[in-house]
Amino acid sequence: MESVADLQKRWERHRHVLQEVLKKIDDEYLHFSPWDGGMPLSALVIHITVSFDLFLAKVQNNPFTSSAPMDAHSMDELRSYFNQATEKTLQSFQGLSAENLGMTIEINEMEDTGANWLSTAIDHEIHHKGQVFTYARIVGVDSLPFFITKP
Repeated sequence: MESVADLQKRWERHRHVLQEVLKKIDDEYLHFSPWDGGMPLSALVIHITVSFDLFLAKVQNNPFTSSAPMDAHSMDELRSYFNQATEKTLQSFQGLSAENLGMTIEINEMEDTGANWLSTAIDHEIHHKGQVFTYARIVGVDSLPFFITKP
């Protein structure tokens, strides 16, 4: 089983890349969606943060509260929210223990260990990060970072 530090490091290596991608997207694409009914960029970024924090709260056996905006009005506002949410998540990792990781937790009528749920949360974030990469390419961002940061 991965340790708390290992899970945090793995998550950070993906989250920091997403912060870099968001720096490259202009305001005019804040609400961009590649197809009718698709999740707009701003909603997708908010979904990424809220979802991870929901999993993390469940693993810590804490009530989940979100301060996510319903919508952002500019890329600067979205990036600011995302960066603040990232710092909050980093702080939340400090409250995790090996005991949390080993506990069996039920989410959506499925049971698994805390470690596996956090791994699933990281996978979920990676999936959506790939979508953000695709959105960025569609709107003309031609220089994207590697998909993870170096260890």
